[in-house]
Amino acid sequence: MIKNILIPMPNKVHKGGICSYWSAMFNSFKKISDIEFKVVKIGNRGKNLFGPPLDQWKFHKACSADIDLVVLNPSVLNKAFFREGLLAKQLIAKKIPFMAFFHGWDLDFEKRVTERYQKFFLNSYAHAEKIITLSPEAKNKIIDWGYKGEVLVETTVVDSTLIENFSIEEKFLGKKS
Repeated sequence: MIKNILIPMPNKVHKGGICSYWSAMFNSFKKISDIEFKVVKIGNRGKNLFGPPLDQWKFHKACSADIDLVVLNPSVLNKAFFREGLLAKQLIAKKIPFMAFFHGWDLDFEKRVTERYQKFFLNSYAHAEKIITLSPEAKNKIIDWGYKGEVLVETTVVDSTLIENFSIEEKFLGKKS
């Protein structure tokens, strides 16, 4: 039974796709589950030379024995692809199950993965229990790269706290509900 999930993600002060997605998911899960989410903040270090090794070290320390699953959040973009791929390699070595949820997809970098980095993909992300992506085209490419597990196509979410007491009539038509 999964009780503790670790999620590496960017510092929340930098609102973006991954942070917004997981903030919404945390709010929803609190209502229906007793799963404990643990967050380790990585990335967003600019050109700091020590940033990538520090991220790997922080992640290593966060992967304690009570972690049942890790959800990686890579993008098919140069920096994120390799950073999260190295996190995946740590998980493989520690025998901790993980999923990879590809949030971003750059077609130029996709070509580079196909031409040069497919082996890296196979030695990292291809060990995921499942892979999640946001489009059928990305799903097909992941399968083309040699992933043998299940690939799910998901969608983004809206944080339900943003639409509590929201009225379309009031917002767009000026009518009070």
